[in-house]
Amino acid sequence: MAKILTEEPRAVTELRRSVPAHVAATVSRSLERLPADRFATADDFVAALDDAAFTHVTVGAASARVGAGGAVGVAGAVAAAGSAGHGRGIRTARLLAGTTVAALVLALWGWLRPAPSGGPLIYDVALPADRPIYVKETRSFSVSPTGDFLVYRARADTSTEYWYRSLVNDETRRIVEAPGAVGAPIISPDGARVAYGSESELRTMPIAGGPSTTIGEMATLRGGAWLPEGELVFIDGDGELRRRLDPGGGELSATQIWPCISGTLLPDTDRLLFGGGATKYGHVIDASDLEFNQLLRTTESELTDPSRALVRGSDFRVIDQEYVVFISSEGDLRAASFDLESLTTGRSITLLPDVWTTSYAGQGQYDITPDGTLVYVPGPYANVGQLVKADADGVIRELPLPTAAYLPFDVSPDGRRLAAAVEGVTGQELRIYDLETGREQTWFTSMHIGHPRWSPTGDEILVSVASLADTPVHSMVFGSPDASSPPDTVARVRADVGVFLADSLVILDVSQGGGVRLDLRTCPATIDTISEGAMFAPDLSPDGRWLTYSGVDQISVELQPFPSRDLVYTVGGDVFGNDAQWLSANQFALYDYASMVWYRVRVDATRDPPFSEPEFWFRDEFFSDTPGASHVATPDGGVIYMRASAPSTASFFRVSPGWVDQMKAAVDEAGR
Repeated sequence: MAKILTEEPRAVTELRRSVPAHVAATVSRSLERLPADRFATADDFVAALDDAAFTHVTVGAASARVGAGGAVGVAGAVAAAGSAGHGRGIRTARLLAGTTVAALVLALWGWLRPAPSGGPLIYDVALPADRPIYVKETRSFSVSPTGDFLVYRARADTSTEYWYRSLVNDETRRIVEAPGAVGAPIISPDGARVAYGSESELRTMPIAGGPSTTIGEMATLRGGAWLPEGELVFIDGDGELRRRLDPGGGELSATQIWPCISGTLLPDTDRLLFGGGATKYGHVIDASDLEFNQLLRTTESELTDPSRALVRGSDFRVIDQEYVVFISSEGDLRAASFDLESLTTGRSITLLPDVWTTSYAGQGQYDITPDGTLVYVPGPYANVGQLVKADADGVIRELPLPTAAYLPFDVSPDGRRLAAAVEGVTGQELRIYDLETGREQTWFTSMHIGHPRWSPTGDEILVSVASLADTPVHSMVFGSPDASSPPDTVARVRADVGVFLADSLVILDVSQGGGVRLDLRTCPATIDTISEGAMFAPDLSPDGRWLTYSGVDQISVELQPFPSRDLVYTVGGDVFGNDAQWLSANQFALYDYASMVWYRVRVDATRDPPFSEPEFWFRDEFFSDTPGASHVATPDGGVIYMRASAPSTASFFRVSPGWVDQMKAAVDEAGR
């Protein structure tokens, strides 16, 4: 607006030499500041366009120039031309639509565009149409330490690959095919090599090309760093294991830690700052001290409620030891000042509303280079989605429930109600939904709610809760959502309910710590260990004869006779199955996260092994992961799961040089 009022614009012929002189003169006169200097009528405007001898000289100008009243002048002239007589032919209309408007657009672009600077403030980097970035569960790319290129995980038909994309020119090329690729690639400090996950292996290879080397086994790459001295540090599994590797000499150590997803190593310490998974709060843990677990809190004034003082979010990054950037529980990218000693933040401010964030893990598709450039993928907050049901024929339909940030959920034995933990405004809420009408009620709110499970009678729910997300011992509560009284506390154990054996017996999942059985017939309930190994998402067949669960790698399903459990069968073969859920007494469902395909497996005790190969059921690339078992079986042989609002691929990156300096200035200003 200031330019319109104070500056003379550039001549249209400076931008496009082929524009005829009389057309440039016509545009120039139509854009004069004063109405008296513009054309009086649309007829006069059209006549000038038809007159090859027409000229116009702006006062003080040596040649025809585009005038400063452009937007108003031409808009008025074109509008008037639209209502003028019908005697003007097709030729005039084409001139108006083509020559004049094109000239106007070019002139205004050249006049109003910013003056040249050291570089663009923000720009987009396109990817090959047949190799988009594959956005699932974890961050899918990393920028080199020098900031001049990135490596990203690409979707290639039904497989995955890692690709190189320059940020300074148009060079794009494949680095390696990596079936079952998981996690963000980790680039070496010199930018010459990349570490990546493929199937159940951690590998390295030269970015320029060459043979790859397997340096260790892994389940899921939840985050990591290639340290300057050459050591690789990363979080494995569901966040319970921190591993240190020498890329040339094998594993250095593997340390059991608090479940830590999207962790970042704090400077000069053995502490990890993280947030994500089932509890999206800022945490700090110490890898060398299992007792240390502290929530990140804000010092923002007038916050007297302890729960409101917590920093809710995921994927935290520390900048220069004084600032922290993270994905908020609402899905935007925020920043705040950060005190490394007290582990507190100042007031947080929203910087970007549209960074693509994965479901469950809550990892943002963004990276920040040492020179302060932000690179990110615009997109949705995938933690919010729609619950859908796939029936026995694989037909998918939406349930009459609202879009929400769903956490673990379970269907009642009669298939009429659903209990779901949902991210609320101040904490997590346990909601009860009517699957026919969509009516809902909030049973209670807590800082953390585990996997709710309906009792076999369908009138009570057992679930793990915690008043604070860093509480070492959770409470197991049991009660009816229809009762006027709150649920009863029956045990103190940090675990999730896996499956009811009967009204009074339950198998609990304590993940890396194995599995336990909870006996509700005693008060307090008796807890017995039934498995020393990991027992993730255990489920029992309706006839009580078979038990399924995922092991420590969480990429295969174990099948065991029950209750004897004297044999263990691994189901899957080439299918990386997870979250087995029984559909009937002789059939269970599992899904392959890499391909977004659901399979059904038939069980027959007379066979050896006693199960069939996984049979394709249906596929849904919009599947969105949730904590715990990410799908639940319905009584009629279907499954319910969460569906995202967008597909799992994106076609470009957005690059913002100097973003960190802008972030710091904004945070400092907000703190004054």
